[in-house]
Amino acid sequence: MIVWSLTGLAAAAGLFFLGQRRSVLSKPSAQEEISLAFWQAEAGTPPTPEKKKYLASLLNQIPDSSASSYALAVTYLLIYGAEELSAPPMVYIQRLQQLRSVPSVLAYLGRLAYHTGQIEKAQKYLREAIESDPTCGTAYLFLSRIESDSACAWLTRGAQATYTPAERLFRDQLKARLSCS
Repeated sequence: MIVWSLTGLAAAAGLFFLGQRRSVLSKPSAQEEISLAFWQAEAGTPPTPEKKKYLASLLNQIPDSSASSYALAVTYLLIYGAEELSAPPMVYIQRLQQLRSVPSVLAYLGRLAYHTGQIEKAQKYLREAIESDPTCGTAYLFLSRIESDSACAWLTRGAQATYTPAERLFRDQLKARLSCS
């Protein structure tokens, strides 16, 4: 239990310092800020109320025509900042359903399904995302969490996938915590 706690703290610290290093070099985009906050929350470091408000304001900067970025932002808000939503949750879900031809949108739909306890539906979305695009790193990360008994297998299968810097850090720390080779 102590090892898990320390690993979680190390993951959160790594994601925090990734954000700090990035902000020193240049101002991150709205998508980068939301991505970092999302993966920090996934690693166990939820945002502060002030950060939630700020990130909710960034959603307006992300057009729904940018499917992957929009799906990330909506998923973040629905899971970690629902009190900051400007419309009912179903409005966002319906828009994501319209964008489901994009593999990363399917991955985020899978994460949302998992969040609401729909495990089989989540697995279906995530496998569909990988079938459509084997480089959809987000889907491998979510499958490694949902199917924890085969997490290392999913992380290994996703070795050649594409990841954002925050996703890559989350993946590396998850592999270390699980002792995946």
